[in-house]
Amino acid sequence: MDIKKLFSGSLQFRMTVLLLAAVIPPMLIGILVTSWYAGEILRKDAKKELADKGRNLAKFVGKWEESKILALRNLSQQPDAIGMDPAKQKVILTKMVSVYKNSTLTATDTTGKVISTSDKQDTSNYRDREWFKGAIAGKTITRQTLISRTTNKPRLCLSTPIRGDKAPRPIQGVVVSCTDLTEVAKEVGTVSLGKTGYAFLVDNKGVVIAHPDPSITAKLLNVSTQPAVKALLDGKRGNFSFTDQGKNWLSYIIPLQNGWGVVVKQPESEVLEEATRFGQLASVLAVFGALAVGGITWWLASTLVRPIKELTVEAKAISTGNLDRRVKIDREDELGTLGVAFNKMAEQLQELIDVQVKSAMARSEIEKGRQIQKDFLPETLPQPEGWEIAAVFEPARQVAGDFYDAFPLGDGKVGVVIADVCDKGVGSALFMALFRSLIRAIAQQDYSDDRTALKNAMEFTNNYIATNHSRTNMFATMFFGVFDPKTGELNYVNGGHEPPIIMSPDGTKIRLKPTGPAVGMLPNLKFKVEQAQLKPGDILVSYTDGVPEAKDTEAKFFTENQLLSLVEPPISSAISLLETLEAKVKQHIGKADQFDDITMLAVKRSQEK
Repeated sequence: MDIKKLFSGSLQFRMTVLLLAAVIPPMLIGILVTSWYAGEILRKDAKKELADKGRNLAKFVGKWEESKILALRNLSQQPDAIGMDPAKQKVILTKMVSVYKNSTLTATDTTGKVISTSDKQDTSNYRDREWFKGAIAGKTITRQTLISRTTNKPRLCLSTPIRGDKAPRPIQGVVVSCTDLTEVAKEVGTVSLGKTGYAFLVDNKGVVIAHPDPSITAKLLNVSTQPAVKALLDGKRGNFSFTDQGKNWLSYIIPLQNGWGVVVKQPESEVLEEATRFGQLASVLAVFGALAVGGITWWLASTLVRPIKELTVEAKAISTGNLDRRVKIDREDELGTLGVAFNKMAEQLQELIDVQVKSAMARSEIEKGRQIQKDFLPETLPQPEGWEIAAVFEPARQVAGDFYDAFPLGDGKVGVVIADVCDKGVGSALFMALFRSLIRAIAQQDYSDDRTALKNAMEFTNNYIATNHSRTNMFATMFFGVFDPKTGELNYVNGGHEPPIIMSPDGTKIRLKPTGPAVGMLPNLKFKVEQAQLKPGDILVSYTDGVPEAKDTEAKFFTENQLLSLVEPPISSAISLLETLEAKVKQHIGKADQFDDITMLAVKRSQEK
């Protein structure tokens, strides 16, 4: 058969060959590109989902432990705890356990002998426990994970020293909080990805302490040789792909501040299952489409010129990424079926890309929330004659739990506030707005004198949060002061916050220590109002714990001592001091992630001429 003659002499043959040559290559390219692109999108989405669930789980665990640590530290500073009276200690231990369920609180003397406990009478001696050794050695917080003898479940024990209230504040005992990891295990069990993906939690030695399978947790199984856990213990974090026993996995690993780590993993085959089916379907449709186009073109050449051209144009458009294009379907034969197949392919790919668009929209909403929260902070600070008030604020995330405020009160007085809401993220940001609004509103309402305004604002805010939002376990450390620009008299309440510094021109420093507990922990707490004097040339510097606890790439703290070394005369202005401190903290952090919000507030009285 003379193919050349047939090609030039037969319009049907020529149209069929030309049409197939025009349609099949773009179709195959479109299928290959689409299949590859779909696989990449699915893999990217899966990694993002792994990361989101890993971060959320890490955030939950961090918040859970942080709330226990803050509560324990505040407890150790209570007068009834410091007094080492077993009866009084028993009362506050029992009261604390009523708030923090599945916990046991115990206080010991310096030999490890139990003095008081929230549980049944305990005459044990714990001097051989790691948590006792760490606390008695002076560590602020010591952790130990162990199996409970009564419940046979993993428990986290956190301990801290009980120090005397007079310098040099010697260690006179230890208080420990042991909490079942039931709540953490429950949260871990809710994480699911696909059919068999899951998450688990390990300690700093690779021992599983929370897992969807309770039998694994009960054994405290060491899985440090598993690829994802080994990478976690080696200091890696983020998305991590590996092969284990011939099976490919996608995972996300994230170390926690306390040395634990979160692992979330899912079989790669599950992630690409939809893309594989899509590729197979597209291949079948491509073969069927080619045969249909060839047969119909051969028999109905004159009627197929227009629809074939449309199909070719749309196929090429789709193969180049123009997914809004669709084939117009006005027939019910094979070509109509082919058009349906192409449209379905484009719709499926469009749906995959829409997921990315929605993700971008979610990030936009978070940015709006950040701007709204920023609007809660004062746009300008009051500047009484002869005084300078300045602040710096550097959130660790898009939204923050720190805040500061300065506002006028009656008789020309000025109120200044700096606070740190526990936890981070959206939840703490919402409570930041609530704390800020309550403090300002109550202080300004029916103002009569400084001490009354301070006491009413702190106690009302504490009772409102503790009564109406007790289930959230949210509270804030807070310093609230009111000063008289005419006399320099400062009345203040320090609710469990970092002690502000008053420095005189000669370099003398005074610390304004806590006069009460953190705000919002328990109802009906009392807050004592103290008084200080800001003399000409004095400066008041307050800050949140994100400053001394800022970490560098080697996890070393900036420390309070380094902060104090920078607060030295001469100081030309409040803002220059804060800018210097902020620059030093950022220099210390370097390329490390900023773990906590950095907030500082300073009030400087001019030197009299």
